[in-house]
Amino acid sequence: MRCVALAQAWQEAGGTVAFACAELPDALESRLHSEQCAVHRFESAPASRREAHDIQETLRIANTTHPQWLVLDGYQFGPDYQLALRDVKWRLMVIDDDGRHEAYHANVLLNQNAGAAAVFYGRHTHGTRILLGCQYAMLRREFRQMSPKLATSESISQVLLTLGGADQGNLTERFLTILRSGLPADCQINVLIGPANPHVFRLREITAKMKDVALHVSPSNLPQIMASCDLAVTAAGSSVYELGYLGVPMLLAVTAENQRPIAAALDHLGAAVRIDELGTNPSADLPSALESLISDPARRAECAAKFRQLVDGQGAARVVAILSESSGVA
Repeated sequence: MRCVALAQAWQEAGGTVAFACAELPDALESRLHSEQCAVHRFESAPASRREAHDIQETLRIANTTHPQWLVLDGYQFGPDYQLALRDVKWRLMVIDDDGRHEAYHANVLLNQNAGAAAVFYGRHTHGTRILLGCQYAMLRREFRQMSPKLATSESISQVLLTLGGADQGNLTERFLTILRSGLPADCQINVLIGPANPHVFRLREITAKMKDVALHVSPSNLPQIMASCDLAVTAAGSSVYELGYLGVPMLLAVTAENQRPIAAALDHLGAAVRIDELGTNPSADLPSALESLISDPARRAECAAKFRQLVDGQGAARVVAILSESSGVA
């Protein structure tokens, strides 16, 4: 979705966009087409030759579409992959979350996360311009068109639960059980899942029996749903920047290793509240943190205000302006 945000901003600056994808869910392909983006799909190869095949197919597509910028977003795109895609015919940008690779060979490296720091990369970059922090958080147009809430509700009547687009371990169901026992009886819980969630049928089955729960599967009115909520319990992924921009206070759960520094940084900044690590005892801290935040509207208001200072909705435009400095948009 952050690549969709970048694509929208590039188009708004007068450019065109093509996506090269393997194993792309149909719902996401439809979304890309609706954004007037070209989509080039290719089959994923067996693990033993996947990277070589992926590089070959990406180069084939790039040599057909003639991009000014080739953008990589994925943990598997390591230094060898980046080097293979460096070419005088285009420039290369890598979107990174945690500095996990031993080297980076991009023209531009973007880490839009809270807590991003140059120390992540040290001397591991080679003539690379590094863009760090929430000022570059890329929000989709539908969020940028929303007006952030400037006031926080005294009471909690709507809560959002979203633990990532896939949620392979079905933490959503476990967290939903905890929330229902810890929230006021008249509180509505909005459960948000993506098209890649393998537990959609199970979640449809259990939420259908709960009058205080609404299940949303890739809803078209996502920003409106988010903005209607007084509190969110969310994975510490890219959606935190959307929620923070809208002014929704958050409890942050770590559902993937790369989310750990994001949750820690936002908690340290007072922009959100980090709950107990998943993988130990996820129910240990959520009930107490939930009770504490529900009973403290001043703290919720402070979190929302501090997050609004971090994300102003112009991150994608800033990235596009930097890319355009050296290439011109076409």
